[in-house]
Amino acid sequence: MPYARKRGCKCDKKKKCSCGATWSFTANCGKDPVTGERIQIPGSGYKTKAEALAAAKEIEIQYKNGTYVKEKKVSFREFSNEWLKHYQSLGGVSDGTVDIRRHAIQRMLKHFDKIPVPQITTKMYQDMLIKMKKPGGKNKKEGYAQETLISTHAAGQMLFEWGVIHGYIKNNPTEHSKIPRIDKQYDVMEEEGLPKYLEKEELAKFLETVRLHGSFKDYAAFYTLAYTGIRIGELAVLCEEDLFSEECQLRINKTVYNGKCKATEFKLKKPKTKTSRRIIDIDESVVEILEKQIAMQKKVKMAKRNIYYDKHNFIFANSDRNPGYPEHRNLFVRHMRKYLKLAGLNTELSPHSLRHTHASLLAEAEATIEEIMDRLGHKDDHTTRIIYLHVTKDMKKKTSRKFADLMRGI
Repeated sequence: MPYARKRGCKCDKKKKCSCGATWSFTANCGKDPVTGERIQIPGSGYKTKAEALAAAKEIEIQYKNGTYVKEKKVSFREFSNEWLKHYQSLGGVSDGTVDIRRHAIQRMLKHFDKIPVPQITTKMYQDMLIKMKKPGGKNKKEGYAQETLISTHAAGQMLFEWGVIHGYIKNNPTEHSKIPRIDKQYDVMEEEGLPKYLEKEELAKFLETVRLHGSFKDYAAFYTLAYTGIRIGELAVLCEEDLFSEECQLRINKTVYNGKCKATEFKLKKPKTKTSRRIIDIDESVVEILEKQIAMQKKVKMAKRNIYYDKHNFIFANSDRNPGYPEHRNLFVRHMRKYLKLAGLNTELSPHSLRHTHASLLAEAEATIEEIMDRLGHKDDHTTRIIYLHVTKDMKKKTSRKFADLMRGI
């Protein structure tokens, strides 16, 4: 039989307790078959004696049926760190995916940090998702995007499910939680899913701004991104050997990972899919610009030959503190934002937007879906259609004229 007691109560026993003391219990679960000692499981923090005894009886029943789990009283921070180590040790996931899970945990830490994991309830977890949807914070006028909520919830589900399996908790607080929908106005919903890009006039203005106000290296980088549609991670580790000048071709067979943002700790990775490893035809203007950039990089290499990292001959290598090492993508992001502002264009665009721009302008030039898919290195037709073949302004005008011309002929 279990028994309950109230500890630390300083009130008169004849009067109702008003000091906030709580009830504790001890569940008696028989004797250890090896030592013969009594198996007693304690619990505390209950408001009433009845609640404490009910909890004790539940433990005794679970123990008898072999379903009792002794929860580990570790903080969410300790718990999430253990899970992330486990997740990373399994292999089969990229460094980028691990970073996505790490960022999701960092968002959850703002809500659960030092709270013991068994105390995190479904309501607490659901409230976290709702709060993430709402505006908040010093510089955050809007809540997190729907994709961020989905990513956080996915990590939370894996995290707490692992906690149940490994005895940290009995119940998974994410099991009945739902991602709150972000309501949007109709005109915003119409643009949902369309990637951001530049119209051809805007692209010309952007590149001219970089040419006039930026370094040649920046101009060469953004020109190459716009005229080839390659990813920024692929551009960062282009090597001299990847340029076939006579054939006017460029080989894409690697990308870069640098999660710690330390130039000397980069990792060369295979592209996302087999189709991402490709050789593409490029315009003569791209060949000319890349050859000029290579020549300039060789001058840096000669000037800093004692400290230059020359293992891979990167075309867009760092020229300052870590000469020869690939530039971090964040550098291109910052520089692009600066030039967009100078040009009076949308500063929310990123180097990846030039990939979207390349695809949409290829569509305007009436390239086939297969040609665009092959050039961008996508593995399936569906992805290319949905993400990249959005209609440009010129295509909309052409469609409108076709209908008008048809009606005039009646």
